[in-house]
Amino acid sequence: MSSFCSKFAPAIEAMLEYRTALGLSEKTSSAQLKHFDRYCVEHCPENDTISKRLVFDWLKNVFEAGSENISGYTAAIRNLAEYMNAVGQPAYVLPTGFYPYKSRFTAYVFSDAELSALFGAIDSMPRTSKNSEAATAPVLFRLIYTCGLRPNEGRELKCKHINLDSG
Repeated sequence: MSSFCSKFAPAIEAMLEYRTALGLSEKTSSAQLKHFDRYCVEHCPENDTISKRLVFDWLKNVFEAGSENISGYTAAIRNLAEYMNAVGQPAYVLPTGFYPYKSRFTAYVFSDAELSALFGAIDSMPRTSKNSEAATAPVLFRLIYTCGLRPNEGRELKCKHINLDSG
């Protein structure tokens, strides 16, 4: 039995199934779209098109309710509208970045002393014939540091990604 009741229920369910099939977790979107569904049932049960007016009225309701994750709600309704447009149902799509995501991440900047200690420890790793990490670690860490790579970008770098002819 569906947990969605508005005229958008089939589209919401189909989009969630589609995104789940792609391997995306839809727990958050599902909760936010349930809120949208309930809003539509209560405020505009006859609506069968996602209009700009409907989107903005719903987001105003979300904002006034004091939600801390407005960017999540905007992403959920944007995903639904994009899906509906892709399957031939007209829907207003919020512009990307309409409500910017606020990252709680704060970068840590190493001091000169910390960098010296880090590279000193890496350079002093004992090298054995079975320990290839000791030979590659100094190069890998310096590549990540000097090129401003994310740690995974350095780890996942392959020879085919480098063109020595063109630099």
